[in-house]
Amino acid sequence: MKHLKFSGIKTVIGEKESFYTVNNAEGPEKRGFYFLSNDIYSYRLKTKDADNGCVYIGIANPHYFHVLAEISSFHKVTRMISVDNNFAQLRHFDYIYKMICSSSNRIEYLQNLFKVRFNSKAIDLLENFKAHPLHYVHGGVKYDGYYDLEKKLWENLTFDHNLFVKAYGLDTTLIEAGLKINSSTIGDIDTYIATIVCCSRNSYEYWPFTSAFGTGFLRSEESFQRVQHILLSVPLYQILGDVANFYETLLISNRYSAITFYASNLLCEYFLKKHPALKKVIETSADLGTRKEPYFPEIDLIVIQDIRTAIPLFREISPQKNFKRELSIHTRSFSKVVTFLKGTKNIEVVNMPSWIKQDNGESKLPNTEYLLVEDFKKLDCTHRFSSILLHTLVGHGMPMNIFFDIAGKALLMTDNLIILEHNKESKDFKNNKVGLTVHDLRDSIGMESHLTFCPGKSCHDRNILAVYRKGT
Repeated sequence: MKHLKFSGIKTVIGEKESFYTVNNAEGPEKRGFYFLSNDIYSYRLKTKDADNGCVYIGIANPHYFHVLAEISSFHKVTRMISVDNNFAQLRHFDYIYKMICSSSNRIEYLQNLFKVRFNSKAIDLLENFKAHPLHYVHGGVKYDGYYDLEKKLWENLTFDHNLFVKAYGLDTTLIEAGLKINSSTIGDIDTYIATIVCCSRNSYEYWPFTSAFGTGFLRSEESFQRVQHILLSVPLYQILGDVANFYETLLISNRYSAITFYASNLLCEYFLKKHPALKKVIETSADLGTRKEPYFPEIDLIVIQDIRTAIPLFREISPQKNFKRELSIHTRSFSKVVTFLKGTKNIEVVNMPSWIKQDNGESKLPNTEYLLVEDFKKLDCTHRFSSILLHTLVGHGMPMNIFFDIAGKALLMTDNLIILEHNKESKDFKNNKVGLTVHDLRDSIGMESHLTFCPGKSCHDRNILAVYRKGT
């Protein structure tokens, strides 16, 4: 799969990763956006732990960060992707992201978010607030019993209206227990109340949208610090566009990781009528999230929705699922391979033309292009690649002396050579000693930088996965 490029907001990620290229978007910005959210989530994730962690894809809704807190309590999050068709919403998402990263604790974050200063009484109320149960993120309900607390909080703070308007450009009025905001939005709720803890519809003239203090990343200082650490250390790609147009591409490019997709309320009947293309998101989730070998790709996917408008899902992709399908040897092997791929210019060298034809000329690996071994031989050694994968060449008939010539050339053309080969000492090949051994590799190429094995039908070491990196 070739390297993918998007428009959006470029996040500074240094040397961490360049899985996608995101160029800063240009053009007019819509003014309307949701300052907060009132989605509700209640679930216990049970997706399998992939070797390379979990990729988190979601709508750029402020509750994205609460869902991140819940996911990260189960899995190591290795990549984050946020998507929105409204540039103003994406800009607001980026603002919150940076605010979480720069705040020292939950209360400082709330002060920065609302442009307020709490007095000692408000701080005491917040510090002693009883958090919601784990795996629940608070949102809009008929009644939650927090209105009096919300009122007390706003009685014991100082609100800087000018600073708020300067930061967000929103038509805002301070009321008894929150901020009344007027803003034209895609969801047609153009007037709502921004609150700290309360999300009780019966308590307000308009729908309340809340920071959901006491849940998600604001449940505790530990959860806040955990999410902050993730945001500071894990790559985040902020993409501008209609998720229906490239949802399948996002899934397939991350197919060898467990994936959690946070849909917010985008799949509900209201938005499906307004934007029928979203049906493709549902269909793609159901298709790719339930496939089994020989129908590839098979993706370990979970779809999370606002429970108030959630549509039925196959149990394989439901966050409450109790069913886990067994992934194939191929998928589990490539799940290991992708952990060693680096950069955006990678090649997969093969000696099976039928694979290229079967895959319509496109490698199954991200940021990678197929190359037949005959064409690789023709390349000048001055060509440079981020990574080169030699994919079971000996296992598919190449003599070992020729293979080691190919490997020697590859070492001149990359700082990251990956060799995936049949292990002829494996039980899977006990009656047909195809492939090579670790000793064969070490005798001819030297000591590897990393060595692991990929599982087989009846063993853990069907394939050798050896990585050679310069300077290690």
